[in-house]
Order: sequence, then C-alpha cells, then structure tokens
Amino acid sequence: MIKNLIFVGRYHECYPLIKKGMNEKAVENDKFLLALYKELTGIYYSRLSMFPQEMKENTEALKLVDPNTNTESKLLISRIYMWMTDCYTETHTYDSAQIYIDKSIKLAEEIPDAQYSSFNRMFRRKAYAYFYQAQIYIKQKNTKSALEFIDKAYKQTINEQHSYLYPILEAYGDYYFLIKEFQNAISYYKKAINIKNSIYKRQLISI
Repeated sequence: MIKNLIFVGRYHECYPLIKKGMNEKAVENDKFLLALYKELTGIYYSRLSMFPQEMKENTEALKLVDPNTNTESKLLISRIYMWMTDCYTETHTYDSAQIYIDKSIKLAEEIPDAQYSSFNRMFRRKAYAYFYQAQIYIKQKNTKSALEFIDKAYKQTINEQHSYLYPILEAYGDYYFLIKEFQNAISYYKKAINIKNSIYKRQLISI
C-alpha cells in the first residue's frame, strides 16, 4: 500500500501508514523487517527531496542487517547501497555515489542467477543498480560507459519482467540527447511517458 501511494505521489497518506507498520510487534521483534521499513521510509523521504533524512534511514538500515547472514540480507543491503547512490547523485556528490553503486552491484552480482530469480520481483533491483551507474556516467557526460550500463539495465529489466521500464527508457533519452541525436531522444522520452502513465493508472486502481 505504501509503495503504491509513494508512486502516485500521495505522500501525505504514506507517513501515518509507515508509523503504523513500524509499531507492529512483528516489526519491533525482527531487525530484518525493521530494516525493510527503514528502506521504505528512506524512499518516502527521497521522493520529498529530504536527502539528510533519507540518508539517516538508510544508514540505520545498514546497521540492522549483516549482508553475510543469508542471500536475502545481501539483496537488501545491495538495495540500500543503491538508494544511497541515488541520494548522492541527487546532491551531485558523484565520487560518493560511485563508491556505493560499486558496493551495490558487487553484492547483487555475487548472488547466483537462479537464486536471485527466486526472490519476489519487488525485492530484485539489480537492473536499477545498473541504471544508477548509468546515471552517474550520464551526469559526468561519459556517454560510452553510460550506454554500456543502460544496455545492461534494459536487458536485466526485460529478463526480470519488471514493469518499471520507463526510467531505463528515459536514460536512453538522456544518452541520445547528450550525443545530439534529438529525434531518438524524443522517441525514448515519449515511450517512457506512455509506460509511466499506464503504470500510474494501474497503481491508482490498486489503491
């Protein structure tokens, strides 16, 4: 419910549900579950551009889970590093962003494909780790490396059958804009908008 509300921008409805969930005894007695709520709260703050608060939640989540405990923990920590990358990218701190995306991708790629695929799709974010690496390169105008990771992100997204393809298409648009192929850029931006609008409508219906 919270994820859907965040996606459609109904942020004022999110925080009460986050607090309600975190007050459940199951969350109080389970560090991993608490870390999942910390991750979700960080995403909520990210959408509000409250980056210090987002970083605080992510840092606290990291303290709750050891990535060496099991594969699920490794996957979670990989995602946390990815969100921290996003935060540093938004604040134009690209050196720090690179440090954390390297950690995120390393952990995700340590998980065998068959085991990785066994997890629920909502918890698999390797495609988006590649996307954030591409974003760093785009911001640095390193078009060759950007395209390499956009392609990896696209392939991974298709393989995992993610519905959130639009950020990858936007990244292709950004790439073509940088190399001044403006018609290609516009084409990808339009595709991204159409997919995002379709998902937005489905999310509204599910709430």
